[in-house]
Amino acid sequence: MSFDFNSQSWISFHSYLPNFYIGENNFYYSGINGCCSTNAKPNLEVIAGPIKAALINTTTTTTTGDPLFTTTTTSTTLKDCEMDNGFFIPTKCDLIGTGIITVPPTTTTTKCARPSNLNELVFGEGYQIVGDAAEVTTASKDDACGAANFIMANPAVALAIQTPVNVENGTGEALGGTYVYLGWETSDCTYISDGWYFVLDQSEFPYVYQVANGQIVNYETCDCSTLTTTTTITPSINECCSMLTTTGTTVTAYNFNDQPRILNLPEFTSSYGLGITVNKVWSVYSTGIQEWDITMSPFSSTYIEQIALPAGFSTTFGITALDDSTLIGTNTSASPSSIVQIDLVRQTGVATVATSTTKITLPISRVMISN
Repeated sequence: MSFDFNSQSWISFHSYLPNFYIGENNFYYSGINGCCSTNAKPNLEVIAGPIKAALINTTTTTTTGDPLFTTTTTSTTLKDCEMDNGFFIPTKCDLIGTGIITVPPTTTTTKCARPSNLNELVFGEGYQIVGDAAEVTTASKDDACGAANFIMANPAVALAIQTPVNVENGTGEALGGTYVYLGWETSDCTYISDGWYFVLDQSEFPYVYQVANGQIVNYETCDCSTLTTTTTITPSINECCSMLTTTGTTVTAYNFNDQPRILNLPEFTSSYGLGITVNKVWSVYSTGIQEWDITMSPFSSTYIEQIALPAGFSTTFGITALDDSTLIGTNTSASPSSIVQIDLVRQTGVATVATSTTKITLPISRVMISN
C-alpha cells in the first residue's frame, strides 16, 4: 500500500513489494530493482501515473433561526487506484550481437579509415608542356595512353601530372576490383576521382587503369591490346591500331594481337581503298564514293548513300578521312597528280554534293603510287 501524508490516507495498492520509490511534483513512482530478465521474464516492473489532487476533508456548516443551533456534516472521499490517462510498456532486454556506440563527428565527415599494408603507386592524370597550360587526360583510355606515350617520347619537354595513391596488394590485372585511395601517409578513405589513369613503365608499354566509384574496373596496356581474359567474338575496330583491307567484296579488319575479322558493309561493291573515322566509313571506286555510319566496337554499320565524284576528279587510289565531312584524295585525272581536299556538302532531301580543292600539286618528276 502507498500512504499519502497530505491526505493522511492510503491511496494506492501495489501487486508487488517495491524496493524503490521516487516522488516528484506531479508523479510518484515505485518499482523493483533488477535488469534485465530472469528465465526470459522481465524483472523490471514499474507502475507510473499522475497523482490526483490531495484528499481533503469537506465540512459543511448550516445555521438556522430561533431556536439557534448549528449543524456540521463531515464527509471523506477515498482515493481510487486507477491510472488516469496512463500507459505501461513491457520491456524486454534480450539482445543478440555486438553493440557499437556511435557518436556523429562534429568537425569532420570522415566515415572510415583505409586498410593497412597498401601499395603505393603514382597515377598519371595528364601532362604539361613547359610554358603551356596543363592537359588533363583522364576522360578516356585513348587520352591516357596518348599522354603516357607522349611523355615517354618527349621527356625533355613533357612533364607528367601525377598524383600518389594507395591500392590494395597486387599489380596489373590483380588490382581489378580493389579500391584506390588518394594520397600517401594518410588514414582517411578518400577515393581518387573516376577516370583513366596511366602508369609509366620505361621497360615496356605504359599501362592504364580505369577507376569507377573508387574501384579499379579495367586494366589495359597502351600497345592497343587488352591484357584481360575477355575474348572479343564480335568484330571490332580499334581506333589507333586497326587496319582495314578489301578483297573483292570482302572487308577485313586487322587488330593488333587479334584475329582478322570480316566486317559487314551493306551495299559494298568494290573499292580502291577505304577512309574511316570513329563514326564513318567511305569507299571510293571509279564512279563514286559510298558512305556508311558505323559503331566501332562491337562493329555495326548502316549504309547511307552513294555520292558522285567531284567535277574534274578521278582516282585509282584510296582516300583518307580527315573528319566526318572531309576526305583527302589523289586526283590522277591530270599530270602531274595533285592532292585534293574533298568537302561533302550535305543537303536536306537531296544527295550529298562533293567538291574538291587542290592542296598540293606534285612536281613533274614525282608520282603517287598509293593513298
